[in-house]
Amino acid sequence: MLITGFVIGGPDSKRVLIRAVGPALGAFGLANTLPNPAIKIYQGSNLIAQNDDWNLGDAADIARLGAFAFIFGSKDAALLTTLAPAGYTAQISDPSGTGTGVALAEIYDASINPNADYQRFVNISSRGRVTPDDGVLVGGFVVTGNAPKTLLIRGIGPALTIYLESKVVATNEGWANSAAIAAAAIQTGAFTLPSGSKDAAVLLTLNPGAYTAQIKSAKNAASGVALIEIYEVP
Repeated sequence: MLITGFVIGGPDSKRVLIRAVGPALGAFGLANTLPNPAIKIYQGSNLIAQNDDWNLGDAADIARLGAFAFIFGSKDAALLTTLAPAGYTAQISDPSGTGTGVALAEIYDASINPNADYQRFVNISSRGRVTPDDGVLVGGFVVTGNAPKTLLIRGIGPALTIYLESKVVATNEGWANSAAIAAAAIQTGAFTLPSGSKDAAVLLTLNPGAYTAQIKSAKNAASGVALIEIYEVP
């Protein structure tokens, strides 16, 4: 199962678009995609919303938010809902329990004017399986506004690389007990990494733009479950 966690900060509820993309990834040249993804949204252990096969009525909002379009009748899933400030998880899986393949979990701020809202996403994380060669766990994120923002980005498991388009911005293999990273983890509420662990983490101040964080096995030979985390540092 692909699990994506996120936290909505601020005092008010926020409109969000959450998508589980499988078949639509074929248009980008990806093979072995999850044939029929479904979304379940949890707050703690409580299931609060779900979708299996997207609603054509969401097409206008999908276009407004700049997300790529789904074709009519596709088995991709999408959920447009309003959520109160809290922590949530979006779980992506095949509803039959038998399908496997590459999937993409997406979370968009669906407010009409997000930059005018105080409430925003303050943490996004994803858990998935990393395998050798092309089995990379990729987390994409967008820094909005007109000023740089400081982020704590962690790869729990293997090595971590941050890209702006195709340019490498930062890379890390083993967080080396950095005092600054440990302090940022406390500020953001991230769980503590053990001293000397092989987990990866970087503390970066990034200009507005679209970025990807990629996690892969440092030796490109091992497989296992990994977690990618992106925190806004106060």
